Amino acid sequence: MTGRKKPKAVSKADWDAVAVPALTEAQLRGLKPAADVLPGLVAAYRKGRGKQKAPTKQQVTLRLDRDVVEHFKRGGAGWQTRINSALKSVVTHENGHPRSRVAGTGEPSPNKKTAARSAS
Repeated sequence: MTGRKKPKAVSKADWDAVAVPALTEAQLRGLKPAADVLPGLVAAYRKGRGKQKAPTKQQVTLRLDRDVVEHFKRGGAGWQTRINSALKSVVTHENGHPRSRVAGTGEPSPNKKTAARSAS
């Protein structure tokens, strides 16, 4: 079985147990484009997901330390969502603790006491 790559989710024994013969000339001549056979499915696939109805996230580009990215990728699919969750928990934690610092700025988080001091 040359030219085929075994998916990670399939065991070697299962992969080797499946015999896939090459298509005959007659079978090849009988093939039709997917768009002719299943036009609705192909149209839906080509359309893609489209814009969010109510965008809740903002696309950004940032550089992270290699070890940070490797840490989250080790958890498998959904690593970007896990990074977002980790950042969100920092924001939630800092917003709940008035004496904490705004991440990355060294500035105190705004709260009633600091606002009152700066107003006087």
